[in-house]
Amino acid sequence: MIDIIFYSIAMGTAYALMASGFNLLFGVGRVVNLAFGAFMALTAYVYSSLSTYAPPALAAFGAIALMCAVGTLGWSLLHVLRENEMLMVVVTLAIALLIEGGLLYAYGPYQRVVPPLVSGAVWIIPLQWIATVVAGVAVITLYYIIVNRTRIGKSMIATAENPELALMLGIRVDRILYFTSFLSSLFATTASVMISPMLTVTPHVAWLFLTVVLAVSILGGIGNVIGSIVAGYILSFAERFSAYYVDPHVQAFIPVMLVILILVVRPRGLLGKREERWA
Repeated sequence: MIDIIFYSIAMGTAYALMASGFNLLFGVGRVVNLAFGAFMALTAYVYSSLSTYAPPALAAFGAIALMCAVGTLGWSLLHVLRENEMLMVVVTLAIALLIEGGLLYAYGPYQRVVPPLVSGAVWIIPLQWIATVVAGVAVITLYYIIVNRTRIGKSMIATAENPELALMLGIRVDRILYFTSFLSSLFATTASVMISPMLTVTPHVAWLFLTVVLAVSILGGIGNVIGSIVAGYILSFAERFSAYYVDPHVQAFIPVMLVILILVVRPRGLLGKREERWA
């Protein structure tokens, strides 16, 4: 039971990171990024490939740095589609399919071995689980400090509320969008590197990542980072305990069941605003 609780905490931290990155990009830039899961899958493959030539820690740093650069540039370009949400959905879905096809071509449909960042265990708790929690808390704390203690964080809030007014006040909205894309990429890449060693990784894992991201985002409230953190742990514990007490196969249905439940009971999510404000 103790190992299930610690595993749920580790997975919940990764879920929170994943969904927070998605919601941050949506909340500030109004980008509905359905390629988010594929981006995480690509990060896992980059990390796995680099780890064959370098120690896991160095490979993880290299994968995060490289994919953050790719994500910052790529997601920033999607801001031009913010006025056409349907086109944005189609474009990001096409990007996801393109990434999945590229991974299938390069690596095949086989399971990829992703090494843990740290090996060993403390009692019955693998160090990878502990590292996941530590890394997640560190990134979320960094985000909290940036948003609440820095000028750029205040500018992010202003841009999320009304980008046109923020521009009139002298805020460089384009730079804020680039920085937001960087933070979103940092959340996604960190979660991918930490969670991938605990999963069966194939090119199709992108859709598992996307399912979790959407479920946690809807459960916590679209665009709400704090809601994502809370919902990430709720989903993780629900999955693990349902697999332990009911049936392992039930775990796959938990995200969908929670989404249906929250849409019926509280459509805006646990911590979502009553009405969304579109800039």
